[in-house]
Amino acid sequence: MKPREKDHTDLELIDSFKEGDTDAFRLLVERYKDVSLSLACSILKDMHLAEDVLQDAFMKVYHKIHTFKYRASFATWLYRIVVNTSYNALKKEKNHLKVSEQERPELAVGWESEVPKVRQEEQQKYIQWALDKLRPDEAL
Repeated sequence: MKPREKDHTDLELIDSFKEGDTDAFRLLVERYKDVSLSLACSILKDMHLAEDVLQDAFMKVYHKIHTFKYRASFATWLYRIVVNTSYNALKKEKNHLKVSEQERPELAVGWESEVPKVRQEEQQKYIQWALDKLRPDEAL
C-alpha cells in the first residue's frame, strides 16, 4: 500500500521510506519543498542558486535519513540541513555576492528632498536593494 500525503505523518513517511518505499520520500519532498525553497532564498538572495541548494539538501536528506533521531520534528531537521547547505553555498559563492559601489542603484542628486515624490516602484526598488544586502543570518 502506497502512502498518500495527507494520510500519514512525517514519521510514518520516514519509516516507510526506511523500509524501501521511495514514494514516501517523494511525499516528504512535496510537503516541504516550498518552505525549504523560501528559506534558501532568504539566505542566498538568488532563486537559481537556492534551487540548486535545495536539490543538494534533499539529496543529503535522502542519503542521511537513517541518521534522523526522532528527537526533533522532521521539519526542524530538514530546515537545519537547508540552512547549513545554504551557508556552505554562500561560502563558495562569496565573491559573486559581494556588494560593490557599482551595484548600488543610482540615486538622483538631491533625492532626499524629493522622497515624497518618488514613485512607489522606485521606492520598492531601493527597499529591495537594501534588503538584498542584509547578511544571510539577518535575512533568515
